[in-house]
Amino acid sequence: MHRSSEFLMERCCWHTPFSTGSSDATLKCANPFKNGTIREVTLFASYDTTQSQFLVTDPEKPILLYVEDEVLIRVEVIEGLEDAGYSVVVATSGAEALSLLAKHKAELRGVVTDINLGIGIDGWEVARMAREDIGGLPVVYVSAASQQEWTSRGVPGSVMIAKPFATAQVVVAISSLMTASDAPA
Repeated sequence: MHRSSEFLMERCCWHTPFSTGSSDATLKCANPFKNGTIREVTLFASYDTTQSQFLVTDPEKPILLYVEDEVLIRVEVIEGLEDAGYSVVVATSGAEALSLLAKHKAELRGVVTDINLGIGIDGWEVARMAREDIGGLPVVYVSAASQQEWTSRGVPGSVMIAKPFATAQVVVAISSLMTASDAPA
């Protein structure tokens, strides 16, 4: 579980009954600020039985699907995206990404995906399926070896970032695409 989820689980109480068989629950959290004031925030959590962990999202934050099979890169980018104000739903494979895409289709605001995800569905396919389900969805690709294929295989209006990269590049790329997609036509 990443940093923010640990914080939330320590300082939250269940507002809606929850069991591991249910799909969603609501948490009420008191968030103490430096000046001593407390603000209640409602967060939504679901239990991911495949990873035996709670997935926590804040309805006030845009939700991104992040797909990365390399753990060290994954941890760093998740932290950067969360620090930038995003809720992140994380997949470690293409198949898992498509499952999460189906589950979170209504609330997803963008996709950040690696291209080479091991055996099975790759990042090109994840992004293509995401765009088919959610037209105009912002997509950022990250890859160490697939940049030359981006113009022919990437979805229109996407961004490619070469590995190695600074996490800020990913944050700026997805933020820019989201801002552009929200602009009036």
